[in-house]
Amino acid sequence: MKPIECLLGAVAITVGSETYHFERDEHGRFVTEVENLVHRSCLLSVAHYREVEEEPPVPSSETEDDDTHDEHDGDTPDADTPDGTRAQQRGRGRRKR
Repeated sequence: MKPIECLLGAVAITVGSETYHFERDEHGRFVTEVENLVHRSCLLSVAHYREVEEEPPVPSSETEDDDTHDEHDGDTPDADTPDGTRAQQRGRGRRKR
């Protein structure tokens, strides 16, 4: 079964007559194994517990092409200024008040 992670950190919690200790794993998560299906259900019904993979997914590189990335996010060259340098466009424009 997949481990359960506690988002609150290193804690010990008793469910029924069993005490579970959430300890840091090699990925920095606070996890424990819970074999009892009723206990798993109880823990996973609380917002700060979640089921996780044994090995966390590898984050994709930000340099890869991404269709959801807008080329106008952040600082982008906009136009030449009178002194010959490039102006920077910040964000998407002014906020309406």
